[in-house]
Amino acid sequence: MKLMAVFIGFFLYFGEKTTSSNVKLFALPSQSSVSYEGFHPLHNWTAKSNAVVCVINYNPDKQEIVTVAASAKVVSFDSKNSNRDSNAMEKIEALLFPRVSFTGDSIVANAGKMTIVGNLSFHGVTKQISVNAQTSLKGNKMKVEGSFPVDLKEYNILIPSLLGTSIKEEIIVKFTFVFDVNQ
Repeated sequence: MKLMAVFIGFFLYFGEKTTSSNVKLFALPSQSSVSYEGFHPLHNWTAKSNAVVCVINYNPDKQEIVTVAASAKVVSFDSKNSNRDSNAMEKIEALLFPRVSFTGDSIVANAGKMTIVGNLSFHGVTKQISVNAQTSLKGNKMKVEGSFPVDLKEYNILIPSLLGTSIKEEIIVKFTFVFDVNQ
């Protein structure tokens, strides 16, 4: 039911920006992912999710992205360490805030690089952020890759610690989305 609400929200969001020459494209799940990197003095780690829904409003005539929306369940991120993942879910209160999402409708693109300004919603807090990304088109596949920092304290998250030392407050989120532009 919650997934249906996310899809309805995406379509309502995109309804404002869609014109007859634009099309909605969903990222190919088998080729798309979002990950985050965390940092601690004793070790760094990466947690990855392939269960991300991403949809863009795409203008095929101009070969440009007009809007973007992405969402993932926070429990879908896997660091290959169940204790760390369990602790992370506790700190981000996954039962109260089960999703992380981004919507962007201010996109400036030039020569395969783009800046997307939009809203990141995480742990019940929504903040405007700017994301840098690169795009490439090979045949009918368009790849969008990028990264951005997230300060956990800005999203009211208690910083986890290991052996009495807290992790770094900033994590780095990386994403890769692949779209079939001939859908």
